Amino acid sequence: MIPDHIATLAIAFIVAWVVIRWGAAILTLYALAHFLAGEWGEAALALLIATWLGVVKGCASWIHWNARGREAWLKQRTGVMLAERNRAYRGPWI
Repeated sequence: MIPDHIATLAIAFIVAWVVIRWGAAILTLYALAHFLAGEWGEAALALLIATWLGVVKGCASWIHWNARGREAWLKQRTGVMLAERNRAYRGPWI
């Protein structure tokens, strides 16, 4: 049998992952349902949280790209530029 504290921790991690991964879409659908039902306050709050989740995920993606992907992209781009410069210097016949 799995101890209660380990099961609770595992469930909390799964719920956190689902909220981070699909939270904005789920909250947008939740907001739409409450909007159609006439519950404006809950719909506005859900849309606000969904927007916040989208912005946070976008910032995290941007930070990750700046930390990891940008250097690889710059190295690749610099290599392409050097190859073009070398080809222009040597001429098209080489």
